[in-house]
Amino acid sequence: MRKIRLFILILFISCGAPRVTGPAKTPPPPPELTTQIGPGESIIEAKGIGPDRTSALNDAKRQAIAQGIGVKVKSETAVKDFVLQKDVITTQLEGFAKILQVVSETPFPDRYEVVVKAVVSLLPIEKDINMLVTSIGDMNILVFYDEREAKTEDQRKLCEYTYDRINEYLSLNGYDYVEKEVFLARRDEIIKRNPSISGDSLARELTRRAGANYYIKFRLNIASGTVGEQVSVEMKAYENETGFGLGVKESEPMLGGGSEVATERLKNAIASSIAQGMPLLMSQVNSKIGDWALNGIKYHATIYNLPVQGGDEYWDALVVKLKADYRFGGKLTDHLNMDDRLGDIYFTFKGTPDECRRILRDYAKSIPAFSTIKVRSSTYGRIELSL
Repeated sequence: MRKIRLFILILFISCGAPRVTGPAKTPPPPPELTTQIGPGESIIEAKGIGPDRTSALNDAKRQAIAQGIGVKVKSETAVKDFVLQKDVITTQLEGFAKILQVVSETPFPDRYEVVVKAVVSLLPIEKDINMLVTSIGDMNILVFYDEREAKTEDQRKLCEYTYDRINEYLSLNGYDYVEKEVFLARRDEIIKRNPSISGDSLARELTRRAGANYYIKFRLNIASGTVGEQVSVEMKAYENETGFGLGVKESEPMLGGGSEVATERLKNAIASSIAQGMPLLMSQVNSKIGDWALNGIKYHATIYNLPVQGGDEYWDALVVKLKADYRFGGKLTDHLNMDDRLGDIYFTFKGTPDECRRILRDYAKSIPAFSTIKVRSSTYGRIELSL
């Protein structure tokens, strides 16, 4: 497992390579948090990059928020996976920055760059910062593919190349990821014990065995045409414990070629697809994780064999306890069917499925009429209990 600990705030955006017109210049040091202008407010100078002016200004606001959060987090705790936490937080809280002045702006053929001074309000988001840092925790990513699905040796090599490029992106952008040697060793162990395992079952078992909690699954789509082969890369990200999807990105088909150098051209097309697609995929992942941390994961719980006498009152007591928990995500609907003696609760909870299952069971057991309750099954976000 490659572990990267970052305590300097960095925000990576894929914007294409700038044209070099002269000697490389030493980049200036990152801007520091500057003069306080109000309770919890700071003026920060930040640089933004995007495909157009509006995107660059929005990026500059995120950069300013990120710098402010970086100072705040560093002053309180040593944070693991700071790159992820920063990206998630800025995705959720970018509205707390206002641009005071555009210091400079430069259009390039392939991008737009701006430097701004922005007011960042940290006081109203301090609680959310602390909640996110606590909720997100470690983020270890496994990139998954099954070479047995490749129809030819060339396809197998292209899959391996794609795997390497995705891991390379994760490494360059500061994410923790499962090293290739660990991936191969754990994969071979699992397949040796269960040769028929495949697909998401293999991906989830492999992710668990490798000590990761998220995985990215990719698929190469290669098609032949009159002008040569075209390739697109479809990438999907999942949270392993719940199995919930975090994001999906499929690149536009890119021309590989139709001569003896077709394989190299396909590799170039794959590399371009990953360079374009991974920032968008990880943006979706960060946004989804941040939403979970702030608002909770959706769960569906069913309780069977409710008591005939007073079942509705005991049920209401359980709902009250669940809503009072500090991890309750704020959304709950319930349906009680005393004819069939069962009830359903649809709710959001800021915790893992195991934590949610235990909390629900313990709250039910604290009600005398529900003291004999047991968990019948718990799969991802679906929990079934019975008296």
